[in-house]
Amino acid sequence: MTRPLCIWILSAVLLVFTTPATAQEDGCDFDLTEVNALLAQAQTAYAAGDLVTALNYVDQAQAALAALEADCLAAGGPQLLRLALLTPDDLPSGWLVQSEPTSLSAPPATLFCATIEATFQTQGVQVSYLNSTAPLGLVEAIYYFPDEDAAEYFALAQSAAQSCYGVEWQQLYGGETTINATLASLPITVLGDESFGAILTNTGLPDVNTLQTDTLYIRQGSYIIAIALYLAGDGELDDVQALALAQLALQKLTQFEGSTLTSTAVDNAELFLVALGVGNRDAAGDLVCDSARDSLDDLFGLFETQAGDGTLNLADIACQVDDNQRISCAFTVEITANEQTQRHPQNITFLLDDTGKICGSE
Repeated sequence: MTRPLCIWILSAVLLVFTTPATAQEDGCDFDLTEVNALLAQAQTAYAAGDLVTALNYVDQAQAALAALEADCLAAGGPQLLRLALLTPDDLPSGWLVQSEPTSLSAPPATLFCATIEATFQTQGVQVSYLNSTAPLGLVEAIYYFPDEDAAEYFALAQSAAQSCYGVEWQQLYGGETTINATLASLPITVLGDESFGAILTNTGLPDVNTLQTDTLYIRQGSYIIAIALYLAGDGELDDVQALALAQLALQKLTQFEGSTLTSTAVDNAELFLVALGVGNRDAAGDLVCDSARDSLDDLFGLFETQAGDGTLNLADIACQVDDNQRISCAFTVEITANEQTQRHPQNITFLLDDTGKICGSE
């Protein structure tokens, strides 16, 4: 049973949490020694009454954890990112795989009639499908930007598309045939953090003469999805179908993010409890879901009462992921007062939402 934040915390004398020296996610090992050292310095500074320095160390620890998480996903590479691609089970009937998922080393430097000068280090994957009942094709690519460059690349891609609207240019098809190309804007409902659409029309192709392609770019945090739905030959391409496929792709990416939250969820739980330890209500509030935020005052009051005039120490921490929405922790709270130390073994399972924020426990 899920209990409100102010109630589930009563089951523990005090809650404290730190990460082990190393962690592993989907085959990715990374060293958390530096992060642990920063958190220990935060605790020492707080015990000495220096809240400003303590919070500074917490901020440094949070930045270090974010960098480690990005490195871990990048290390997982295309093998991990392929889980975010659409599969035949995700698509309406009639779609068959044309080419299996392949790795991409960088996003396109040439987009429509324009060239993007900046270079970006990314992990990317791509898959393509053909429709068995109509002359339709579908290409999906996903790029992950570990250096948080997704917003910059998206802005450059959108600017490149806008510069090509109403322009006619020529390009090679199949490396040997010159075809004509024009581009128009494709109005779409906003998807993800940012999105834009374009309608590319090619003429002069062998056999089919005309190729129409609806292209949609969607930025979701550090990811960019590129969807291309194309119609070979005569007829009218269904823009609504292109949008529906883009929505499916965004939904699949969101599910992927939820299933790879292990390190994010552990980080959030750690930082949440550290924020409690240093008395930072704002930082703690940013790490819980909306339904739990109203109970933070009661939680902070409980911590202050339990600590009394003593000092706190965090020890014997061991946490593991139960599943995508739960983090279980066993730990010991050491309360030192009047030159005596009391030790309180504790266990708790955090309940998480899809973003890794804490919404309660069981």
